[in-house]
Amino acid sequence: MKEEWRTIKGTNDKYSVSNLGNVKRNEHYTIVSPTSQHPNGVKAFYKEKQVKGYICNEGYKIVYLTVDSCKRMVKKVHRLVAEAFIPNPNNLPQVNHKDENRLNNSV
Repeated sequence: MKEEWRTIKGTNDKYSVSNLGNVKRNEHYTIVSPTSQHPNGVKAFYKEKQVKGYICNEGYKIVYLTVDSCKRMVKKVHRLVAEAFIPNPNNLPQVNHKDENRLNNSV
């Protein structure tokens, strides 16, 4: 299966998720919080980079995504993949792994 990337909603296009369950930070500029030397903040460039995942207590892979300099989100990877690649016309609240393997996050 060829890897396809889609932007993660709510991240201002800073992060993408793939159909294989990978998460990456996209190249982007952002304003870093003000400091005493730079009271208006500094514009920083971030290169594209794979986001490191962790296993939560429930056994799911999670990632930490920083959208604003002070807003950090914890997201389950299987939910990100489902929101990006699986239609949900009935707004169902759960995602089930067909193979019952919580670490298999491919679509």
